[in-house]
Amino acid sequence: AAAQDTLGAGAAGKTLLASATTAASQNILGIGAFIRSPGITIDGNGTVISTGSKPSVTIPYSGTISNWYMAASTTSDCVIDIKRSGSSIVGTGDKPTLTGQISNNAAVSGWTSSTITAGDIIQFNVDSVSAAQWVNMTLKVTIP
Repeated sequence: AAAQDTLGAGAAGKTLLASATTAASQNILGIGAFIRSPGITIDGNGTVISTGSKPSVTIPYSGTISNWYMAASTTSDCVIDIKRSGSSIVGTGDKPTLTGQISNNAAVSGWTSSTITAGDIIQFNVDSVSAAQWVNMTLKVTIP
């Protein structure tokens, strides 16, 4: 039973697996879009994470960022800017902001660019943070 739960074979897992299988079938037939989730975990190694630039992620596919998700080790406030080639793709739009332990935005809003091109190097920059000893930042990218 433990192995089944770990693998998501419970009732919720079966629904998730069925949904994933349906989505995969649609993609093979060319009637759906693939979803990818590039991201980064920023670890303070037992202390509050620092502000500033964090390691980059090279994106090997083209697509559109539609959502972002952030989670932290504890209740915290955290603002992360997302850059491509050293320039913010968020611009003056709504930067991903964590208030609590888990945050997500249903859609990117006011970003300068939400388009990703294969080979883009995406960098995450922590603008501000309080309390979190690690933060996980994930983007939802839809691939046509």
